[in-house]
Order: sequence, then structure tokens, then C-alpha cells
Amino acid sequence: MPRNAILYQPTFILHRIKQIERTLKKNKKK
Repeated sequence: MPRNAILYQPTFILHRIKQIERTLKKNKKK
């Protein structure tokens, strides 16, 4: 496992959280 993976993981998680938040907002509008 490259060391870079440790640095990129938090950014990847934040990106996923933003996507999930957007999906939840779309569901609330329906």
C-alpha cells in the first residue's frame, strides 16, 4: 500500500460525503 493512499483517502471520503449529501437533498425535494 503506497503512502500516498493515506493522504488521498481523506479527500476521497470527503468527496463521497458531498455526493451522498447531494443525493439526500434530491430525495428530500421529491
